[in-house]
Amino acid sequence: MDHFVRAVRFVSQLCGYVAAALITCGVVIVCQMVFVRYVLNENTIWQTDFVTYSLVAATFIGSPYVLMTGIAGLLAVALLGAITVGVFGAVLDERLRALQIPAAARVAMHDEARKLTGAEVPPVIDPAKREAVQHALEESFVQSFRATALIAACLALMSAACAWLTIDLHAVHARSR
Repeated sequence: MDHFVRAVRFVSQLCGYVAAALITCGVVIVCQMVFVRYVLNENTIWQTDFVTYSLVAATFIGSPYVLMTGIAGLLAVALLGAITVGVFGAVLDERLRALQIPAAARVAMHDEARKLTGAEVPPVIDPAKREAVQHALEESFVQSFRATALIAACLALMSAACAWLTIDLHAVHARSR
């Protein structure tokens, strides 16, 4: 069993190095693409596809390394944060459209909304609608928090189910005696 664990660890590390190499190649190709387009005024033919495919490959190939090193928790927090911000923006935009806020005022509101709970209604919003916009801002944050909490709860339930299905309780009890 020890040999198997070492082999899996070695393969996971190798996957991490391959993923890092793919990302590095993608960065170098993007720099080359900028040079070819803007300095040489030539078209790029294969560079965009190469960068896209290499980043997708790096994502999948690098996942064993991410799981092995424990970076997965950090990535999960970042992903939940991105989901929270995305839901917040979508819900806020929907509520501002329902209030018939002009497009320019919605843009100003979205610039302010990046602060999440620290956001304030910008002065370009019509004074008659300021209270309704403030309420929309607060409700959008609550809605995004609900979505994030629901996702976290589902992930916790799935984690508990995986643990329940994979942990051999008889072996655990036998070892503890």
